[in-house]
Amino acid sequence: MKMEKVELQADSVVFYSPRDEAQFFGWLDQMECVMEVVGRGRIIYIQIDKRRVDAEVLRDILAFFQRYRIAMEQLNVFDSEAFSTWFRRSDAYWYRSVFGARAQSSVTACSSFSVEEVCLLNIENPDGRSMSCLHDLHIDGLRIEDRRRLALSLSTECGRYVHEVIFDDIVRLSIDGFSMQNIILDLSVFIEREASFEFDRACALLGVDPADPHELDGTGCIVLIEATIGAEIACLMSQHWQLVLHQTSRNVRA
Repeated sequence: MKMEKVELQADSVVFYSPRDEAQFFGWLDQMECVMEVVGRGRIIYIQIDKRRVDAEVLRDILAFFQRYRIAMEQLNVFDSEAFSTWFRRSDAYWYRSVFGARAQSSVTACSSFSVEEVCLLNIENPDGRSMSCLHDLHIDGLRIEDRRRLALSLSTECGRYVHEVIFDDIVRLSIDGFSMQNIILDLSVFIEREASFEFDRACALLGVDPADPHELDGTGCIVLIEATIGAEIACLMSQHWQLVLHQTSRNVRA
């Protein structure tokens, strides 16, 4: 069968280490739908055989573009009836980036869970490294106190619940890309070295050697907050950290 070619462009991708760059091209190499990758100037051109893109592959492409902050609106080329049951879900992390805010219904519903329920979920599963149930919460503001404490103000999309998350005993802090809108993709906690993209990314932001993170000496930990939109935050703390949500107010955003 004849190949149905689609060209995607990754413009001005930032790599934080040689290993980060190797993972970028290694991930592309593992995608069976990728036929050719060519770099010209600041743009990396990715040739895709659209016939080889099924639901699993498309989810992988979405994750890849999200991780490396590549313009996602070009992925609407894959919008089709075959993917309509999930690809156009307005609560998905990629929706606004792919389809734009105007594609949404004029009536926006709040998430089906409250922040109180999020807190309970994490308390019941304290050993989980990834706290993905914070996904889609908004970071409305931040406060740094005495260079050792960070307070984040979180709310649901409709501003129905507002809570603070506190990070104490900070040794190093990186806040990259804070903007008018900041939405959490995932939050990960590391108390030891790990062979993962998330750990390498956190170390790159903090200036820690991922191969020998002596800062994690049995008492310290690293927290990474990945962004769907806006701020990506990494903290190195001298003590182990546990998620606690402090309620402050409600209904602060229209």
